[in-house]
Amino acid sequence: MRAEKAADPRPLVVFGASMGGMLAYEAAARTGLVDAIAVTCLLDPRSPRARRALSRFGWLGRHGARLLFPAVDRIRVPMRLVANMTAMSNNAELTATVIADPRGGGVWMPLGFLRTYLRSAPFVEPGDFTTCPVWLLHPGADRWTPLAAMIGAARQSSLRSERGEAA
Repeated sequence: MRAEKAADPRPLVVFGASMGGMLAYEAAARTGLVDAIAVTCLLDPRSPRARRALSRFGWLGRHGARLLFPAVDRIRVPMRLVANMTAMSNNAELTATVIADPRGGGVWMPLGFLRTYLRSAPFVEPGDFTTCPVWLLHPGADRWTPLAAMIGAARQSSLRSERGEAA
């Protein structure tokens, strides 16, 4: 980002889809170099509501973080077994492709990644974020990540839908 900002005088807008939304948010908060972020998803993994949305099974969303401890960090599991991958798209063919993709839903992740992700806190809490505008480009037919589970839901007055209504 520093190199891009130094090489190009135009505003730097960072886009993040899915988990990339939080990465874009973090990059903006940590560097202060971003002029705006455009994201499809902003989930705070500490939120029980967000965990339920992320998890394949309801009980896993409610209790999964408590079941993870450092002794199991090296055990790898396929993401399709823990994440609600079937809700990632309203297109069955695309969903099947992503679930089977060894770099997508078929990837095997260490439980340590999940443990630390589910306990991670943003560098700047949403209520204190003033670095740049946040454009939430949340699809209306999203079955995986309900708008109410987004971190921006805590700041609903600052988020607007495409019709200009409070999100």
